[in-house]
Amino acid sequence: MALLLVGHLRCACTSPQRLASNARMAKLCRGHFNCSVFLVTWDTIDGARVRLEPHNATRHFNANSSAACLARLSRHVKPAATHVRTSQQDPLSDPTRHDNDQWPLSSVSIAAYRMMLRGILLALDLASRHGPFDYVVRLRPDVGCGITGLIHEDQWKQVTRHAQQYGNIFRCGLLRAHFPPGSARVRGDNCFGGHWEVIGGMLRISHDNLSSIAHGEPSVRGHPELALDLSAKRLGYHLTALRDSSTTARKGHT
Repeated sequence: MALLLVGHLRCACTSPQRLASNARMAKLCRGHFNCSVFLVTWDTIDGARVRLEPHNATRHFNANSSAACLARLSRHVKPAATHVRTSQQDPLSDPTRHDNDQWPLSSVSIAAYRMMLRGILLALDLASRHGPFDYVVRLRPDVGCGITGLIHEDQWKQVTRHAQQYGNIFRCGLLRAHFPPGSARVRGDNCFGGHWEVIGGMLRISHDNLSSIAHGEPSVRGHPELALDLSAKRLGYHLTALRDSSTTARKGHT
């Protein structure tokens, strides 16, 4: 298995508990699979500049170097390989971005979501140089900051069962649905997994068709995460969920 930790480090190094959560995910993965960890992050702790995102207008982005935190995290998860993206590659600071870049009924831009998908695809490419791998799981390194993780033994037992079914894509964690009003919660995109070809196909069709999905599919309005669900269904894959009893690693708990 390839365990992909992808995203800004953010709060990953702000407490021993959060570092331990990443270490535990890597340990559990290796306990259930022949598992290699791959880490793709950025050269800054968080966004390097004030981004052109309405929902981030009051948020402070930590533009400090991620090097020290990355070194600490690497000692805990022992990645087979690491890739660091530079803040200059961040498209969100481009003042020429068109208004059509906004995801309908969402404060998230299409560029931001494409950037996230690109990071996971970079992690897949990184892992492919060390493979082959039959199965892949995507998680984020800032687990424990309200971000879903797989830190419980029971969760990995469920992942082991899902791995036996080729066309299955598991998702875990729930987000509050903002559209339509009163709708149920939706699956997040911080935690998912499936067979290598299945996950790769879902990510590529989402990445390559993101603008047309955003503006042409009413079912994904308000929720960029649902682009992954839509792409999986288009490819004929089955979406399933891990039990939610212990899928969220809450702040300060491991």
